Amino acid sequence: MSADDPTPVTEPIGIANKPSIADGLPSVQRRALWPAVVISAVLATIAFPPLGLGWVAWVAYAPLFWAVVRAGRPRGAFGLAYLFGILHFGGLTPWIGATVAAWSGSAFGWAAWVVLALIQGLWFGLFGYLAWFVKRGSKGDGRLVLTASAWVVVEWLRGQGGLSMPWGLAGYTQYRSLAIIQIADLTGVYGVSFLVALAGAAAANAFSRVQAPGISPQARRSVIRLGGYAADVGVLVLPCLFYAGALTYGLLNVGLPWQGRPVLVAVVQPNFPSTGAPLPENEALSRLAAAAQRLAETAPSLTVWPESAAPADAVNDRDVNAVFTHFAKLTSGYHLTGTAYVDDMGNERNSAVLFDRSLGLVSRYDKERLVPFGEWIPARSVLAPLIAAIRRPDEDLVPGRNQKPLEAGDMRLGVLICYESIFPAMTRDRVREGADLLVSITNDGWAGESASLEQHYAMSVFRAVEARRCMCAAGLTGTTALISPNGAGGVAAPYEPAIVSDLVYLRTGLTPYARWGDWLVALAVLLVLPALRRGASAS
Repeated sequence: MSADDPTPVTEPIGIANKPSIADGLPSVQRRALWPAVVISAVLATIAFPPLGLGWVAWVAYAPLFWAVVRAGRPRGAFGLAYLFGILHFGGLTPWIGATVAAWSGSAFGWAAWVVLALIQGLWFGLFGYLAWFVKRGSKGDGRLVLTASAWVVVEWLRGQGGLSMPWGLAGYTQYRSLAIIQIADLTGVYGVSFLVALAGAAAANAFSRVQAPGISPQARRSVIRLGGYAADVGVLVLPCLFYAGALTYGLLNVGLPWQGRPVLVAVVQPNFPSTGAPLPENEALSRLAAAAQRLAETAPSLTVWPESAAPADAVNDRDVNAVFTHFAKLTSGYHLTGTAYVDDMGNERNSAVLFDRSLGLVSRYDKERLVPFGEWIPARSVLAPLIAAIRRPDEDLVPGRNQKPLEAGDMRLGVLICYESIFPAMTRDRVREGADLLVSITNDGWAGESASLEQHYAMSVFRAVEARRCMCAAGLTGTTALISPNGAGGVAAPYEPAIVSDLVYLRTGLTPYARWGDWLVALAVLLVLPALRRGASAS
């Protein structure tokens, strides 16, 4: 038994009792832990957009899992996973640094990216800490399930609280693999994350059993040779069974019609600049009018304009209000647009407003989940120097509370404004309140030409599948799409004006995930807690 892996292997693994690499070369193995974590961070990052190599995710986390359970102490496991988190989250989100640097007009803005990566890395450190104890409190295939369960629990925790940013969950790497992601209507994105983590844990465990030559005849079918060594691959059976189950479910569901009452919907991407000087109001309205004129030919029942499409307060500015009412008359349908709105108390809100051809402005939705440090500043008085450095926001926006879906004739629109679409619970709330169509309006253009658009789109795909609702996603510069309840979508090219128009279906009813919520996470907690207690007792 090595100092790096103090837990004795009690289960038979079918390989002759020979010294392991960990026992024979502990210093070499210790030196390999940090490089393994760096390699894992690189692999995990390229599995997400912009490269989007989703297949890499199935092995990307294996080096991390292999390393953290070999740390001599739990704080070592925390440190290894923390390094992974810093590198991985930082690699996913350099657009944050570019954005804040543009806001502040100084390279100092990149410090915000570094600080956020240091904070978000703590969640991965927590996983490493938990995994170290789970390994010592479990054995066999149960260890794989518990490791993946610990991963899921930490991913869920990343989405809790007003300062949360659950960006880059492992399941999102599979947004193009439609057959696999169909299980999201049962488990949410966390079910796909579980599969990815389970595969990584199994691969790590298979190679943790690498032994010197001398394989027993009984084990030959579950062992592969690696040069002078051999690895037990029997541990890959369990994740393969889970994967096969998910794939079978997906193949049975991905091709279903998923239909309801059809309506013609259009989503518009005006491609206004979001950095530098804004367009003059007259020019912005002229561009919007040109798009509306094109829509008049098809007369969609609903036209969705993105966040920040209205060049002024579409509620209080009579000219802008009249323009969107005119658009509704021109197309004989409803128009929903994002706008800044100042209420009667002088509070500024980020809103979506709905216009009818006969009545004009008929309803409004105020964004409920605001972006921390972008739309509101926690502890504003304490962080006054930071606010001065990044130059925004000057005042906190005010969130909406407990709002119902917007009624557009027979349509019940569950509206999500930008940041809100990354939270599964918000989509569940919309459909539980009766929304039969989801609408996501975004302005990711402030991040420039970056991977943020496609990373954000991947989350919208999951929201559609989780609720089995069509999703109308309108982005100011992209990504603009009409997403089907199975996650397929017609997507407009970013950074150019575009309109996507098609029939979508108004659907009712609740999926198991919409009805029961994060039951998988609750089950994961129930599984992990006893293993943590056993691991703590054994350490």
